[in-house]
Amino acid sequence: MNVTWMHNGDVVRIDDDHGLTLSTDQLPDRTRTTTLIIQHLNAATDTGNWTCRVETALGASELSVEIVVLSRKTVYCPMEVTNSNRGQYIWPSTIAGMEQTIPCIASSAPGFDASDVGVARRTCDVSGHWTNADVSQCRYVSKTTQALEDYLLVRMHNTVDIIPNSRVRSHSCYCWILV
Repeated sequence: MNVTWMHNGDVVRIDDDHGLTLSTDQLPDRTRTTTLIIQHLNAATDTGNWTCRVETALGASELSVEIVVLSRKTVYCPMEVTNSNRGQYIWPSTIAGMEQTIPCIASSAPGFDASDVGVARRTCDVSGHWTNADVSQCRYVSKTTQALEDYLLVRMHNTVDIIPNSRVRSHSCYCWILV
């Protein structure tokens, strides 16, 4: 069995003097585990795509994972809970400049493909502050409010279909305030 570790596509050279070691253990069921141990992590150089490639007489397999190494100086947004008429969302700690997505609490809003799971989105800006959450893909939690929105969308859809074919010079405008 041959185990190769790669970082961002480059083969990692195992070097005990520089703090890179491999530890191989055999479990009671005869499964072998090989662990890459990095003694001194560096946020700037060790962040990236890490791949473990295993080759045996039966073939080869590999698994990659994206790892972000944080330093004490890393800027991030703290965990935060937001509440809106489209649900309560718990936003995990997030590194500055990254976007978080969370599945909608009450499924996707009308007008979005029902086969796709609607998501709430929020960005942690580069200074470590959360932007406003975008929950437009999510349905309202209140059934009454959702029914009003559904009615409004049906009404708007029907108005769009009817007005171009009519000779009426004026038309009604419906405005709903959804809370």
